[in-house]
Amino acid sequence: MNGYLQAEEPWRLFDTVDDERRARVSAILLVVHSALVSLAVMGEPFLPTLMALLRRDLGVTEVLSWSSIGQLRTGAKVAYNGPCLSD
Repeated sequence: MNGYLQAEEPWRLFDTVDDERRARVSAILLVVHSALVSLAVMGEPFLPTLMALLRRDLGVTEVLSWSSIGQLRTGAKVAYNGPCLSD
């Protein structure tokens, strides 16, 4: 995921704001969000408390199953609630 973000450089797309760049940034962030949600599902058996914090920070309120891994999830509301992965 780090390699993907470095390759795509979404922060550089904010130099000029237009619909095409906004759509590209949205697509990049959707892929990253989906990967992090999948990580939260896969890590649940090993680090349940930490993965619950990750899901909370990602705005995931429903219970997810293994079949949800890799699915792109549009419309998630992610809000800043302070430092990530903390109580």
